[in-house]
Amino acid sequence: QASVPPRVQRFLELIRPIAGRPLDARIVRLDQLDLTGTPRALLEQIHGQKAVRLAEMIRLGLPVPAGFSIQADVSASELDGSLPQLVSRLEGLTGRRFGSADRPLHLVVRSAPPQSMPGLLETELGVSSFEELLRAVERVRASWDGPNARRFRDVRGVAHEGGTPLIIQVMVNSAGRRSGSGVLFTRDVITGAGRPTGRFAPEAAGDRVVSRSGARVLTLEEMAQLLPEAHRQLEEAGARLERLHDAAQEIEFVIDEGGSGSRGLLS
Repeated sequence: QASVPPRVQRFLELIRPIAGRPLDARIVRLDQLDLTGTPRALLEQIHGQKAVRLAEMIRLGLPVPAGFSIQADVSASELDGSLPQLVSRLEGLTGRRFGSADRPLHLVVRSAPPQSMPGLLETELGVSSFEELLRAVERVRASWDGPNARRFRDVRGVAHEGGTPLIIQVMVNSAGRRSGSGVLFTRDVITGAGRPTGRFAPEAAGDRVVSRSGARVLTLEEMAQLLPEAHRQLEEAGARLERLHDAAQEIEFVIDEGGSGSRGLLS
């Protein structure tokens, strides 16, 4: 009998306690993830590092857009049957309508792998219809098996089995006036000095500032001149998260001061 590679054995050990759980235990609101009753390593294997971090932010009272964590083993047919109810709950939380021209609800579909895989998995922004939402889920899931993602996992000894959990989340409009998106590092990324650094792209979606493609990018100091209150709250959130984890933090964020007045921390 062929031996099982250690990384696959570890994966099987982690998922064994969750095998066969009912659907409502595998699709969970971010603010309802059990952060105390489940070991963190298992929770990250089930829901992904990103979902666990977002749940921690919510528990701290930080502004995180509402959303759901979806385990990797939720089938396409199960998800298809559940999406109307999930979207209805997000409509109730936001007062917006999915697919409507009046106060529309736009969603984002994000990968949430157990281990960070920066820039290797897809994110789908601005999803506004059920058909589009299903396609977005398929594209994000398929990116798990992309060649670069597989090479990344090979180098780090991470199992290919299992796929990636997902997050379906309310998208904050970041394309209007006094809006934008960016990334904050709680310490200087070059020197390690204890001062926040980062980038902010006015009137641009989050993928634009991360990739630096086609967006006007400002420093955080320039952002403070443009949106001083949002900048103050962002730095305070970064400081709280660094104290919680006792380590430097990287935080993606979106701001809409001109429309809904909302802000969101995304990771």
